Amino acid sequence: MAQTKKSEAATTPVQQVTETSTGNSVGSNAVETEIQAEPLTVERVAELLHDKMISWFDTGVALLPNLLIAICLFFIFHAIGAIVGRAALRAFKKAFDLQAVASLMAVIV
Repeated sequence: MAQTKKSEAATTPVQQVTETSTGNSVGSNAVETEIQAEPLTVERVAELLHDKMISWFDTGVALLPNLLIAICLFFIFHAIGAIVGRAALRAFKKAFDLQAVASLMAVIV
């Protein structure tokens, strides 16, 4: 009995709100219940929107180096593909008498 009183006394207000409103005390549900319990005023909506936009901005800034590397790699491999394509066309033109067959084989490569 003493242990149950200690565990009841150790609960935070967020857990108490969650337990009374949803019947469980899962951490993510506790936050959602806390947000839903507060009245949505214009200031609160603006604050939530601001926090979400800042979160998106921070994530975007964190992804910039990966995006720049991906763009550079795209152009590098595009250039390599163009060079290999031209080399294949030249090789197939020497190997085949017909221009159409050489072009088709170069496109396939």
